[in-house]
Amino acid sequence: GRPGGVGSYLKSRTFRLFPVLWTVVAAVALLRLTIGNTTSFSTLMMSMFPYPSLEPPLPQVVWTLRHEMLFYAAFALLILSARWGYALFALWGLACVAQIIASIAGVPVTGAWSLPLSSYTLDFMIGMAIANFHSRRHFAPSYGPLMLGLALLAGVLAITHIMDFGRDDFWDYVSVRATVWTLVRGLAFGLVVHGLVCAEPLVGERNPFVSLGAASYAIYL
Repeated sequence: GRPGGVGSYLKSRTFRLFPVLWTVVAAVALLRLTIGNTTSFSTLMMSMFPYPSLEPPLPQVVWTLRHEMLFYAAFALLILSARWGYALFALWGLACVAQIIASIAGVPVTGAWSLPLSSYTLDFMIGMAIANFHSRRHFAPSYGPLMLGLALLAGVLAITHIMDFGRDDFWDYVSVRATVWTLVRGLAFGLVVHGLVCAEPLVGERNPFVSLGAASYAIYL
């Protein structure tokens, strides 16, 4: 709800994401070229400017940025207008829940539209909810919520592995495992994030793990 902040928001997102992304994409393309594998212009463009698509980017981990780009665009609207931004997120969230129900019923929306309707969108919203929750309520510094979150996450990941509840592949957004279970894992990770915020005062802002977290995007790519 502070329109004047949208410029600095977009600027900070752009400088955080694109220089590292372009460097990595170019490096991977050059490495592929040295072993005789060329990269098409369309693949380069969809990797350097991630947009909703089910085509493999370069490198493959760039698929996550397609979700981030959608989220950042929606959040920019939230900065411009709280009313319209919350309305968009509410409708978007309901559409994602409808996709989960449709997936269970065996009639999900398929193709490129399945990406913005993915449960990963709800995971972003879980992160927003945690941030909002902590901005309104003070929690006593403690490692307890973090330990609980890690235990829950370990259990969810163990079930994922033992029961083979993972997505069929990177481009699977419509199976029950890709919709319901992605949300379940997101809730577990959400509790871990809540626990990390509760523990932050105990480790201090200059803790090396905090610096590592700030660099996580570059390390990920």
